[in-house]
Amino acid sequence: MKKILCSLFVLFNFFSTFARTSENNFSLHRSFLYGNEYYRMDGNWEYADNTFIPPEIFYPEKPDYQLIKKYNLKSVSMPYPIEKHYGFATYHCRLEGLNPQEEYHMFLHDWLYTAADIYVNGEKVVSYGKPGRTEAESKPSRGMIEAIFEADMDGVCDFVIHVSNYDYRKGGIVQQPWFATKTKHLLGFITNMGFEMFLAAALFMVMIYNFVIFFINKKRMEHLALALLSFVFIGITLYIDFSMILYFFPNIPLGINTRISVLLISLATPMYLTYLFYLYGLSRKKTKLFLWFYSVIIAAELFLPIKILSYVLVGCIIFSYGIFCIIIYDLIKSSHKPYALYIGNIVILILILLTSMYGLIIVEFLDFTINKLLWFKFGLLAFAILQARFNGLKRDYMVDEIDGYAQHFLKLNDSFYRFVPESIFNLLQVSKMEDVKPGVCIVNEIMLLSVDIRNFTVLSEGLDSKQTFTLISEYCKLVSPIVRKYDGFIVKYLGDGIIALFPNKTNQVCSCAVEIQEKLKAAIPQFKESGIPEFKVGCAIHYGTVAVGMMGNNTRIDSVACSDAIRQVVKLESLNKTLGTEILISEEAITYCRSDAKFLFEGHLVQNPNEEMLVYSVKKNKLT
Repeated sequence: MKKILCSLFVLFNFFSTFARTSENNFSLHRSFLYGNEYYRMDGNWEYADNTFIPPEIFYPEKPDYQLIKKYNLKSVSMPYPIEKHYGFATYHCRLEGLNPQEEYHMFLHDWLYTAADIYVNGEKVVSYGKPGRTEAESKPSRGMIEAIFEADMDGVCDFVIHVSNYDYRKGGIVQQPWFATKTKHLLGFITNMGFEMFLAAALFMVMIYNFVIFFINKKRMEHLALALLSFVFIGITLYIDFSMILYFFPNIPLGINTRISVLLISLATPMYLTYLFYLYGLSRKKTKLFLWFYSVIIAAELFLPIKILSYVLVGCIIFSYGIFCIIIYDLIKSSHKPYALYIGNIVILILILLTSMYGLIIVEFLDFTINKLLWFKFGLLAFAILQARFNGLKRDYMVDEIDGYAQHFLKLNDSFYRFVPESIFNLLQVSKMEDVKPGVCIVNEIMLLSVDIRNFTVLSEGLDSKQTFTLISEYCKLVSPIVRKYDGFIVKYLGDGIIALFPNKTNQVCSCAVEIQEKLKAAIPQFKESGIPEFKVGCAIHYGTVAVGMMGNNTRIDSVACSDAIRQVVKLESLNKTLGTEILISEEAITYCRSDAKFLFEGHLVQNPNEEMLVYSVKKNKLT
């Protein structure tokens, strides 16, 4: 959560610094202009509905100036759309005190809808489409067209604007016009262009990064959704408000222009929600339902009349409130996910919603002077910055979660090897735990070690069940690490005895048996303090053929060793009682250990009714 708050704080400082450094030349219009060289035409205008008044009538130096009285003009404040929105009208404004030596510039894209001729001091300076008295005569426009004009020798600019609208739902002067000197206007244009390029570049980097991640891993659909969403945002950045595309291609028809604008904004919401769905696996049914709804709306926007197009878009955005509530509910309900990521995405989600609602509803339906989609674009930039940060945080959470799972599986793995030694998998040549199946077996020549407690039956008669269990437990805890130390593994626990196998280093078995005897003798005093009576063990070493494998079924398996060699090593160990020895080794096994000078081997001939067997006792060579 601290990382999220830190990111939001840095982002806030970025925008506040941006505003502070620009406060002396930053107007509500995002023109970056201020002072005597920046003019907001927000005073009283004269307005005449359903008439085109010749511009020379308004100019006192023209002979027809007196005819102005017959038009019954009314005084209005800017902005002032055409009455009833459809038809044609004349606007008039007179500005004085300008510099006759200066050249003035204005952009028409943000305050004129949808066709207009602009006259200054009786002369036409620019045509914005072609205004007409009828729908057939009127040719609308929506490009980034620039008007250039000069004041007369008295510093007067007399503006007359003929406007018509038969295509869009609101026409005329819908925001306060402004203009500036050529130098300041150029500065504002370059600043705006730089901002658009910076924003588009930031979003482009987000898009490319996520496309690359998706092509590397096709399963990461959230990256594809975020890349497509960034592409839509790039389109919004380059096409809407201060539009670089319309600046370089000003003659795009109004119908195509409007449909592209509406479609771009319409695509932003479903694309973002699709991104959230893939990112967090939200309700599939709900997501499919709203995607189908948006698909129908977007398809309809391709054919709906322009007059109602933006109404449909506004209704679609209002419907998005319900969708956003569902998404937020699903995010909160899935509380096992990282809280910080949820809070961050909810902040972005609300940010996009509010900025789009502001740009498309408040400004379009109410006559605000703040430039339309400025804060929507700031919202997009915030989205690019925050989403990159949240993806980094999500990666950090995933890394931490993976590390946690890795530690868990390592512990689980260690726990598993307590039941099935890892050496068995190596012996069976099985690389993966999931490949271990019942019936897997290998037959091999191998060294065996048997360790057994002497007179355990008599010893256990004087102990209760818990004491007996403690004795065997302490005995096994002491013997098992020594077996592992010499690369062996215990394949069977036989109550008071064990059977261990040594697949590789067969010459170390004698060292293992001797160390077991030494460690047990050293531990006798400690055992007595714990209430465990003194006991001795016998060891036997044999070499023979052993079948080792896994036995059981799909729900439970265990390691098993089967062979006559196991019976022989157990029988050999029991001879320790008869011969009074501690460690015995068979004639088959001594071949691998005889050359070890650390041990002394003494032969014993054992005669049974049915056989005669030569065995050897093992003692440590004290001279080495």
